[in-house]
Amino acid sequence: MQSVSLPAPLQHVLGTTDLTPITGLPFPIESTILFPVHKGTGKLIMSFTTRNNKKDDGTVEVKQEWALVGGKAESQLKGEQGWTDFSDKRFIKDGRQFTAEECAAFTFENPRVCLGREAVEELTGQKGSLTPESKAQFSWVTDKIQKSPFWTCVKSSRDVVLDKEKDIKVKGYSTYTCLCKVEFSDEELNKLNNDIVAYEKREHRFFKPHSWSVKPVQVKDKPVTHLVVDIDGEGDVRNYNKNIMFKFYHDEISTLLSRKN
Repeated sequence: MQSVSLPAPLQHVLGTTDLTPITGLPFPIESTILFPVHKGTGKLIMSFTTRNNKKDDGTVEVKQEWALVGGKAESQLKGEQGWTDFSDKRFIKDGRQFTAEECAAFTFENPRVCLGREAVEELTGQKGSLTPESKAQFSWVTDKIQKSPFWTCVKSSRDVVLDKEKDIKVKGYSTYTCLCKVEFSDEELNKLNNDIVAYEKREHRFFKPHSWSVKPVQVKDKPVTHLVVDIDGEGDVRNYNKNIMFKFYHDEISTLLSRKN
């Protein structure tokens, strides 16, 4: 995952409050992620979550972790009815990733719109079925996201397994992930925690600020630079956040969290 020179359509929507969909991208937008920051202290606000995790042996365990809000971006091809969540295979044909020209034919959900929708869905647990009342109740959160001047984007490159038994994979599969910082005062954080209580199906139980730093972490007896969040021994940080985002994105995230108007 790396900083990139963004294509003009993506650069435009991240640099303005334009909410129109995007076309003409060489690689797909995979997801958007919210980085709430406590106004005044600069601490990263993470949520304490509970979710059912299916293990390899088929059993289900309840995971309690600290996590961030985010979700998959949607896209649409001309002639398709409605929008479709990102998946690796949507942009693979004949054992290869779509070319830049093939990808450019897709229309992608604006990252500001995507993250605003995903945030409210996760806060309420109303995945794909947001009610008008929920949208209205959390419109102040959506507004913060859509008007935030603090956006950045990273490009990931990884292998996608098509057939594990035959060891068939697409190497260097590339996507964009868009990151957004918003600030919450004490009053706004209290309001957020109070407002979500009514939604029992939500994954995010409550939000709390945590100190963070960038420093070496021992991984297999070798120091590897990570963004480290101090959770005071209360559970653990979700694996995707800790061992992927905070490991590979630490420069971009620390720069984003430190940005000021």
